[in-house]
Amino acid sequence: MKFYSIFIVTGICLLLSGAIVNARAEAGPGTSGGGTGVSVNGKNILLDLYVANPNIVQQSLLPGLKLPETKALNKIHLENLSLQSSSLEAKIMDRLKLWEKNSPELITLIKTALKGIFFYYTDYKFKRKDDSQYIPSSMSSIKKTDLTSIAFYEKDFGVLLSKPVFESLDEESQAGLILHEVIRHMQIQYGYQMSTKSLQTLTAKILLESPAENESLDEAPYLDGKLQQFIAQKKKLPTLLTESLSQLYQYKEQNPELFSDISINCNQALAVEDQQKEVRRVFDIMVPILEAKVDDLNLSPFDADKYTEILKHIGMLLAGDALASYDARTIELLGLMNALQDTTRSATTDRLLFKFAIEDANKNTFQESPREELVKKVMEMLIEQGALYK
Repeated sequence: MKFYSIFIVTGICLLLSGAIVNARAEAGPGTSGGGTGVSVNGKNILLDLYVANPNIVQQSLLPGLKLPETKALNKIHLENLSLQSSSLEAKIMDRLKLWEKNSPELITLIKTALKGIFFYYTDYKFKRKDDSQYIPSSMSSIKKTDLTSIAFYEKDFGVLLSKPVFESLDEESQAGLILHEVIRHMQIQYGYQMSTKSLQTLTAKILLESPAENESLDEAPYLDGKLQQFIAQKKKLPTLLTESLSQLYQYKEQNPELFSDISINCNQALAVEDQQKEVRRVFDIMVPILEAKVDDLNLSPFDADKYTEILKHIGMLLAGDALASYDARTIELLGLMNALQDTTRSATTDRLLFKFAIEDANKNTFQESPREELVKKVMEMLIEQGALYK
């Protein structure tokens, strides 16, 4: 069993390392080249902030956070980064709070993403991808050699920061980098396209500006116009919920035989009872969903889209009496409901592997655990393939 487990975990490590290397070569829908720093007059600044305000170079800003040197970092070149109660988290939350009143939907999405994202750091640097950032034509003075990759994002793993590059940033740029990666996480997790230009612009706007009167980020096309569409759907939900609940109870009244108690005394009665159980089970799932108040559900605009799809399926099932037959559409409905309830990210096997490997490496033991050895091999592979370097 032990060797079988190690074999499985080895496969996971190889897949993860391949994903990181491939993503460095070409960022796909689940990956991102990560935040980029630009060197100006010997000072390293987050590119998002410099493009938005070149004068930031002259500003006197607080020094950035220093990341702890740990046993895990020295042994496997990897460590967890906890933002909880840090000055960076406080700075980001203050900026989100400033925009929240005018832009409740988008800021709620970002705050949710901040809770669900995982950060790690390594003592290595990343190979930079030339086309993974936006630089306006008016800033042609910025050369490729001035740019440095600070972080890498992969949706099933999280964000990996380069400790030496991250520590070269001031507090403003560090907070901007974290916000940049959180917004990327939000965008990729919901599966909607966001251009690099929009990502950098939105990051800088939240961090450097204050909302003008009646200015709302909810109405800006940062998600290619999808956000406004889903906000409109969310506003329609209370009416849809009321109509669907009425439809559901009407169905119950029209089909009393499916909800009344019966005596079990023959095979036919057993068959009817089985049908009753299925109908009641689906009915019991539907009622709490339909009786809920939209404000109490704390739905994101994108979850509201899923909810609308669920209500559409409920209507189809009741109209076609598919609730009683428990056909494929009923199964699809239950799948949609389960997907809606799964709003928090579960810990994937690879993230658990890294978590436990880091815990093992930080213990006072002389012998490496199998998990430490595997993660170390992954890091060595990334170095050999040129994705990481000192």
